[in-house]
Amino acid sequence: MLTELQWMPDGEWLLTRNKQQVVVKLASDSLVTPFLTLLNFKTAEGRKFPLIIFKDNIDSEDFRRLRVRLKVEGIASSTRDTIDA
Repeated sequence: MLTELQWMPDGEWLLTRNKQQVVVKLASDSLVTPFLTLLNFKTAEGRKFPLIIFKDNIDSEDFRRLRVRLKVEGIASSTRDTIDA
């Protein structure tokens, strides 16, 4: 089960799953809505990691930050956003 998702300033994401960390990129077929977010990630080797996050599954502020981050992902930032799922 996914335990943590981090956006990194270089545009990649760090998934921590079962205490293993995997660097992934967000696929273009991901979906962001006010009620749920469907994230499709891919590793450099081509392995896929789909992730569905419902609004009521995480803290509302974390969900809002995630949606904003996804909308402006191309903008460089000096911070790392982290959510626990």
